[in-house]
Amino acid sequence: MDKADKAFEPIRAMKPLFEHVGPMPYPAVQSLFDGLLPPGLQWYWRADFFNELGPEVRDMHFQFGSKIPTPLSQMHLYPLSGAASRVAKDELPGHIETQNMRV
Repeated sequence: MDKADKAFEPIRAMKPLFEHVGPMPYPAVQSLFDGLLPPGLQWYWRADFFNELGPEVRDMHFQFGSKIPTPLSQMHLYPLSGAASRVAKDELPGHIETQNMRV
């Protein structure tokens, strides 16, 4: 967080509609999209885990993200850091024990 203000200066210069930079409790992250995804609709979720995502992933995200057919179609990128990264490796499911990103 010490470097966050400096890192976000260019973004803040664009006058975003809202901003949240800082630690968040896990339950808050889990409920971020509750207002956008009402109960009763059917959902199809898919996830994968990666050690790193290169710049080509960002380019593809920009290319295809603007072409989604409905606002209910979404893609999220989450770093596995903070408390999640401090859990002992032998306490995690095998498929995520060495991964740094969830997509």
